[in-house]
Amino acid sequence: MPVILDSHARAELRRDLTRLADGDRQVFDAVFERLWPVVHALAARYLPAIDVDDAAQNALVKLFERATEFDSDRDAVAWAIGIAMWEIRTVRRRVWRRRDTGVLEDAAELPLNTVGPEERAIAANLAAAIGQTLATLRPEDRDALLRYARDERMLGAGFRKRLQRALERMRAAWRLRHE
Repeated sequence: MPVILDSHARAELRRDLTRLADGDRQVFDAVFERLWPVVHALAARYLPAIDVDDAAQNALVKLFERATEFDSDRDAVAWAIGIAMWEIRTVRRRVWRRRDTGVLEDAAELPLNTVGPEERAIAANLAAAIGQTLATLRPEDRDALLRYARDERMLGAGFRKRLQRALERMRAAWRLRHE
């Protein structure tokens, strides 16, 4: 659910950011308390849960680093969201690069004694999410994906085409549920 700042809160944020831009560090806490829920909700909307807190924190760090650039004639919330969205975009690219380069797959191949409880919990959550997404597919799509996963591939172009379509539907269902 989006976090909405009323006109009074927006005006106070603009005032506080103007003071921060002028070097008044006493308003730091007020700016942080007002922006954290907004930036965190924004990150939660666009990022996997595992990356939300770090992205929101990094966005606010960048915002405070650039506080002297704030123009009091601009809307403070729009300025903050612009910085946050840039950080979210950066994190999304990093996640895609990790996925494309196989870093995430390499982590799944670690020996069990090096995998801690957090990694096991993440793997369990991911398995549950995959199961929930699979449950939304048609039975023939589930069958094709499970045959492929068990390396029980059927010969012929028909199976390859069925698998391709099942993968497309799985990706679409995953995006609807988890992105």
